[in-house]
Amino acid sequence: MAVTIRSNWASDLLINYVTTEIRTLEPDLYFAGVGVRKDVPKGFDQLVFPQTNQIASSSVSTISEGQDPSAVTWGSSSYKGGPTQEGLVIQVSDLLVRNSAVEVITAGTRQVRDALLRSIDNLIQTTVNAGTNVLYAGGKASRSALGSGDIADITLAVRGVRNLRNANSAGLKPFGGKYYVAIVDPSTEADLMLNSTTGAWIDVGRYSSVDDMKAGKLGDFRGVRYMSSANVQTFSSTVTVHPITIVGQESFGWGYFQVPTPEIVMTPDSYNPLNVFQSIGAKATLGVTRFEEFRIQRIEAAVSA
Repeated sequence: MAVTIRSNWASDLLINYVTTEIRTLEPDLYFAGVGVRKDVPKGFDQLVFPQTNQIASSSVSTISEGQDPSAVTWGSSSYKGGPTQEGLVIQVSDLLVRNSAVEVITAGTRQVRDALLRSIDNLIQTTVNAGTNVLYAGGKASRSALGSGDIADITLAVRGVRNLRNANSAGLKPFGGKYYVAIVDPSTEADLMLNSTTGAWIDVGRYSSVDDMKAGKLGDFRGVRYMSSANVQTFSSTVTVHPITIVGQESFGWGYFQVPTPEIVMTPDSYNPLNVFQSIGAKATLGVTRFEEFRIQRIEAAVSA
């Protein structure tokens, strides 16, 4: 990953530190971590994922001796995403840098990294959560019908897993052949943990997931591995609507057109002739695309106070 530093005192240590901080985005990218990544080489302006079409079992026929079965037309669908560039620059006064350079550069770089991280995950989840395969809490039929008492429960999650397993006659494969992944925010996670119906998390956890209960996390439960992130986008409606996004293998794709690239400017230019501030920033360009609609199951609900 290229790093641009215009400075009369930049050291290898500074360059390595900034590069390392920006590079370590992906372990904290919740949505990116469960998608299929394919970076786009230079010279291309589209992220393209060809997905082969499923052959129906009804296409298989009995073979008469010495006679070939009828040929079936087969191919693939193409899912595409265009480039979107995200970036951020912060300015730090020269006096602050002079008085505590290491601390300031460290803190500033980490804040830029975290802001870019949230921005990338926001861009991905906006596309992922734009689908129409939705279950609504409280038995409601639309987002606008949700009320304050329509909170998520484990029944909805079980139905979501059922739908993914039944999808497209072959079913959507879970990760590692075992778990689907659900991304939830802490408020929704709390509602699921507090649900007291028979067979809910609190009922099962006391016998099989004591460590998860002590840690206060859902963990792996009823075919789903739950990941909690405070950076989950909500929807505005009659009430604030919180999504649970459940995915399996190859539910959506994303990739970089330009990998996260840091830049530090610490010398004067026409914009900053007296060099009264230094700039720390980073940018990235990526594309995102959903695959077939059945591959992403979203649950929408209100949350308890």
